[in-house]
This record gives sequence, C-alpha cells and structure tokens, in this order.
Amino acid sequence: MSSIEFVKLDKVYKGLNSFHAVKGVDLSINDGEFVVFVGPSGCGKSTLLRMIAGLEDISGGDLYFGKTRVNAMAPKERGIGMVFQSYALYPHMSVYDNMAFGLTLEKKSSQTIDQKVREVAGILQLEHLLERKPKELSGGQRQRVAIGRAIVRQPNVFLFDEPLSNLDASLRVQMRIEITKLHQKLKTTSIYVTHDQIEAMTMADKIVVLNQGQIMQVGSPLEIYNNPANTFVAGFMGSPTMNFVQVNAQGSQMTPTPCDNPRSFEVPFQHQGPATLGIRPEHIELSPLPGALAVECQISVVEHLGNETMLYLTSELCEQPLVVAVAGEKSPQIGEDLTIYLPAERCHLFDANGEAVTRLETSKPN
Repeated sequence: MSSIEFVKLDKVYKGLNSFHAVKGVDLSINDGEFVVFVGPSGCGKSTLLRMIAGLEDISGGDLYFGKTRVNAMAPKERGIGMVFQSYALYPHMSVYDNMAFGLTLEKKSSQTIDQKVREVAGILQLEHLLERKPKELSGGQRQRVAIGRAIVRQPNVFLFDEPLSNLDASLRVQMRIEITKLHQKLKTTSIYVTHDQIEAMTMADKIVVLNQGQIMQVGSPLEIYNNPANTFVAGFMGSPTMNFVQVNAQGSQMTPTPCDNPRSFEVPFQHQGPATLGIRPEHIELSPLPGALAVECQISVVEHLGNETMLYLTSELCEQPLVVAVAGEKSPQIGEDLTIYLPAERCHLFDANGEAVTRLETSKPN
C-alpha cells in the first residue's frame, strides 16, 4: 500500500489549441484511504487519474508514492491496478484467463497464478464463472472480472475510472456496495473517478471536488455536504441542487435583492454588501418557525419520488424555481399557493466571489 502526494501538479496539452487541463494541484492521499475525484465533464479528474497511472506525462510539479518521486517512472513499475469504464476484457479468453493475464505476463508460476486467481474469484463470488467467456456474463459480472484482474496483481494503489457508468441503476447500487466492502477487506489505497455525486457521497473516505482543473474543496462526504467551500461545491453536491437567493448583507441582516417588497432576514453570519444565500431543499419548512423568512410561492411542478416529493416553486425571491423536499405521502397540486419558511440556522452565505462566509460560532446547525 502507498500514500500519494501531489505537489503543484500541472498538465498542459500543447498544440494548435493548447489546453491547461490540471492547474497546480496540491493533494495528500493517505495510505489505505478511499478517495473519490468528483466533478463535471472536463474538470480534470480522469486526467489526474491517468497521471497517477503513468498514462499521461506530467507537465509540471511532482507526484510521490510514499517518499518516491514517480514522475518519470514507467506505468508497470508503479504498482497500479486500474479498472476502466469499459470492461476491456479479452473476448476469446475465459474469466480465469482474463484474471490471470497480468500474472502470466509477469511470468509467475502456474501454481501461484492458480492460487491467486481462485482466491480473488472467491472474494468476488466468481468461482462458478471461471470457465465462461465474457459474452456469457452480465454487465455486473464483467465489471467484477475487470476488478478481479486488477486485484490478483496485489497492487499498491487501485485506480477506478468511472467503472459503473455502463451499468443500469440497480447494478450500480449493487456494485457500489461490493467495491466498498472490497476496500474494507483489502485496505488498499484507492482513487475513484466519477461525475456521480451519489457514488462520491456513499463510497468515499475523502472527496476531492474538481472544476476547470482545480480543486474546489477536499473533505469527508458530510463536510463537503454540510459546509461547502463555495457556490460551485454547494450547487454540485446535492440533488436537487441547493437553492440560491441573491441578497444584500448589512451585518447579519439579509435583504433579498430581486423582491419588489423586500424584507430583511437575520442569519448567523456577518457580512457587508452583495452576497448569495443558500439553503438545501430538505431544510425548507412548510410550518411557521420563529425567525424564519416566510416566502409566498406557487407550485409549478410536482415530482413524486415515493419516499419524498419534490416541489418546484415560483416566487419573487429569485428567478429560478425554489425546490422544496417534502414527505412522500403529501399530495400538493400544481398551481397551489404555498408559504414556505427558510430557517436562519439552515442557511449558508457566500460572498460576491462565491466563497463561503464563516458561520458565527454561536449558531451551528444540528
């Protein structure tokens, strides 16, 4: 196993239209951690993964495995096990031979190969499939074979490049659980790339949120969700996204700026000037609360999800619909008038640059 350190890591694709894909990234990944890189398409997460694997040259900065600088080290020397988005299995080979392929190239003895393949097949519940060809397997089984092929080599680091994106919803849930259980068993340093925030929240020890080649925030799933560092993280992590309202701040008094009849609202922050107030859909209340901002709305869209219902509301508070999560048994109607309440202690505040304003210590949300 191995810790990983990025020091001012840079990647520039040169040519007619040069592109700065990774911009001076600093990051520490501890030995045995499961770290998820998450962000929109083109944010640099897969490029970073390929730089770790040695599949992309490093334009600047340093990459360390433990105390060893690996910038110029060949991929095969890095002790990496990589699982790709496509299963990349050899169609003419059996499951057994696909899993054994890397060990065969390393000229391991047939006894060692057989022992390791069957051990890993047992972990992944593939024993009864070892003689089958990939075309005889389901998508989830193929992905388990691809993971098994990486495991048998006993790498120092596992790299996962969006491995579940080709699976249907139920299989993705199953494979998320299996990969998490596998990490708990093996304790190997793992880096997982995804654009799916649910995968990030449910699997990670540590999440790295990326945008435009830069790190926006690093933290545990709950730290990222409850204390977003900026409006990008607040809007990206969470589904539906956080509601945003433009306000003018005078100390702790917030006045929504789009309103025809603005009224001030006291929140546990101190700030002066234009700002953005944020609140998550599940934190908006339908019953009056002392100190909460009351907003008159009209229901424009209702989404029934079973356990909960999402209401999309029009109001004078902001141009975009406000989204409210309510209990699934409620039956609101489109066109219905509704008063909602924004609890001050559940709000977030971001300055004119989109950076989070520190909450006053006397009022932490539960």
